[in-house]
Amino acid sequence: MNNEYLDFEIDVTKLKLPDHPPIPNLKIVIFDETYSPNNLIDIFVKIFPDEINSEKENEFRHSKRKKYEGTYIALINEKIIGFLITGILTFNDPLGYILYLGVLKNFRSKGIATELLKRFKLDLNKKGVSKIQARIKKDNFLVLKYINYLGFKQL
Repeated sequence: MNNEYLDFEIDVTKLKLPDHPPIPNLKIVIFDETYSPNNLIDIFVKIFPDEINSEKENEFRHSKRKKYEGTYIALINEKIIGFLITGILTFNDPLGYILYLGVLKNFRSKGIATELLKRFKLDLNKKGVSKIQARIKKDNFLVLKYINYLGFKQL
């Protein structure tokens, strides 16, 4: 295990996703070829500037990838304002995992991350996945607080 990160897990049924007032014009969708990958990369770089170098960013921008299963985006008036990048590992029991969850600063604390996670939870339930794991940087105190609030337990 990398010493910079902490691992967390939760049963999908125990994930505490609070209700928020409706967010006007918010839409949560699966990212696909109808959206520009460059828009997603732009948002990613703004939210996680230390996670991607210019070489990797350039590689992503020129990728011919067409499928983005497990990548959810939050849109307001068709503009990407947040995303959730996830996956499902299939060993003995399928396991959902969260790679990245990010919302632009101007849209934080409004329930956007919660709405992204609600959509992921719905899809996990449909696929019979009972657990979710996440790896969080030790110094990301805001996310550590949020993930504990949601009910995740450190492994």
